[in-house]
Amino acid sequence: MEQFDQLHCQQGIFVTCDSAMRELIKFLDATRALGSSFVIAELDENHLFLDARKVQDLEKVLEQRREELCPDLYDRGD
Repeated sequence: MEQFDQLHCQQGIFVTCDSAMRELIKFLDATRALGSSFVIAELDENHLFLDARKVQDLEKVLEQRREELCPDLYDRGD
C-alpha cells in the first residue's frame, strides 16, 4: 500500500479564456498584482486553474483595465 508523505489540496476555479486574456492573467500573476500568486496551474492554451480566494480581486482588476482601455463604454452617463 502506498503512503503519501505529503498531500496538498487547494480550492480553485477552472477558467476558460482566450489567449489574450490568458496572457493578461499570467502577467498579473507574475507581477503579483493581487499581492501574491493566484495561478495554481496552466492546464492548456485556453484553461487555467486559479486560487478561488483571489477570483473576486482579479475580476475587479480586470474591470479596471477594461475601463482604462475603453473609457467611452463607461462614460456614457445615459
